[in-house]
Order: sequence, then structure tokens, then C-alpha cells
Amino acid sequence: MVREVSGYFSEGYWQSDNPHGVRGRIGEHHRALSTYVNTFAGAGFVLERMHELQAVGHRAEQASGNREIPSILIMRFQAR
Repeated sequence: MVREVSGYFSEGYWQSDNPHGVRGRIGEHHRALSTYVNTFAGAGFVLERMHELQAVGHRAEQASGNREIPSILIMRFQAR
């Protein structure tokens, strides 16, 4: 199965085509993972742990059954 990801490096505001979903009504601001990590590092924090949660149940159904792309990213940083 092939997954196509486009625009990953294009950071900025976007809105979904689904007018009934939250991202269709409010929108979202995409940032690359490196932007988050580098911003925290620049503020003096060190990444301790990172965990990616797989979509399951209703969340996986909303993502067209795509369980290969993490649904949630959790990062824990420690102040230097």
C-alpha cells in the first residue's frame, strides 16, 4: 500500500475541505517535527522522550483507516 504525503515542508495555516470537521471550521497550523524540537532546544530544553500514538477506533476510521501515520505525538522535555 502506498501513502502519499504532500506539503510536509510547507509550514503554515491550512483548512480542511470538510466543512463539518474541526479543521474545516477552525483550521490548523502545520509545522514540521524539526520546528517543534528545534524551538524547544533553542529555548534551553532537552528532549527526554518522544512517543507517537497510533490511530485506533473512531480516530482511525476518520483517517480512512490509516493507522500507519501517527495520530498524536507526545514529547517530554527537560530544562537544562
